[in-house]
Amino acid sequence: MIDQRLKEFVRLHHIDLVRTVNYQKHKLKDIIYEKRLFNQLSSYHLAEVQHQAIDQITTIRKKQLKIFEDLTIFEQRILCHSLPKTFDDIPIVTYQNLFGNEANKIMQELKRRKLNDQLKNYELKLQDYEDLYQTEINIFESKLIQTSLNHQRIQADIFMTLLKCYLSHYTNRLIRQIRYKEACVHVKLVRKHHRHLLSKQQIVDVYPQIIV
Repeated sequence: MIDQRLKEFVRLHHIDLVRTVNYQKHKLKDIIYEKRLFNQLSSYHLAEVQHQAIDQITTIRKKQLKIFEDLTIFEQRILCHSLPKTFDDIPIVTYQNLFGNEANKIMQELKRRKLNDQLKNYELKLQDYEDLYQTEINIFESKLIQTSLNHQRIQADIFMTLLKCYLSHYTNRLIRQIRYKEACVHVKLVRKHHRHLLSKQQIVDVYPQIIV
């Protein structure tokens, strides 16, 4: 039994190590390419207000992806049966003495509604940031074209293509960072859930249960 657990530990550790090495390798490539794109953008002579607008756009995207990260971790908690105590881990015996099995059904339904409300809240915030992000890009592009002379229109189009490429790469890099963190959190939550199963405490959670 001990040898089997040791082999499993070594196997999981190897998987974690390979995941980390691959992530760090791709992260370095992403940063190098992103820096190259940024240097190309910097070769264009922009006004200070335009630099500020680009900073604002990247800040909006970063805030949106922070919400996405929170949602991703929250979804992992759902999958791994490791919800925060505000959603889960209410002792059954506290309510069974008063309401019996009916109390279980009521508590589950209330917690499921609360869970759905939380998920919808994340989705609404993500959409709000996406709308704001697209609006700011459109405003920036419109002002850039308006201030460009006729012979500069092609340069303005090239700049916008380059900017969108930079922003897309910036977004994808952060998403890959979030996915890596998600994988690490998943492993921790699964292990935590396995330890939790060894506990004798009875709880009512949001997951389906057979009630007779």
